[in-house]
Amino acid sequence: MTARVIWAEDDLVDRILFERAIMKSGAALKPTFVDDGQEMLDLLNGEGRYEGHGRARNVDLIVLDLNMPRMDGRMLLGKLQLDVEFRRIPSIVMTTSLARPDVLACYELGANSYIAKPRSFEELVQVVQNVDAYWVSTCVLPAG
Repeated sequence: MTARVIWAEDDLVDRILFERAIMKSGAALKPTFVDDGQEMLDLLNGEGRYEGHGRARNVDLIVLDLNMPRMDGRMLLGKLQLDVEFRRIPSIVMTTSLARPDVLACYELGANSYIAKPRSFEELVQVVQNVDAYWVSTCVLPAG
């Protein structure tokens, strides 16, 4: 099975690294990258530049950064919880912050996992493999 992932990440270098880590790891993750929380909501709801595409109903995972322009990860998590369809999609926060208030806030807002961004590419490959092993190979996902 391939997991369809919407990944909110505003840093182009991080996006490239994530794509390379997915390829190197052989993970069954198929990401669609968006710049921030607002763009993710637009994609999920079929609004803005995604108007006419309809609501996204086949998303297996959401990965998001905390610190993004327009709508940050905390606000996005809160908005996802307001929609009965979208709150079912497992959400993974992947960020540089290890601040305890950020961790607690994300779990309180419905995050299913909180992962510190790895410092090296090799560590990133391992994180991607772990995400794949757990969320794709072990779990039964709601969209599946």
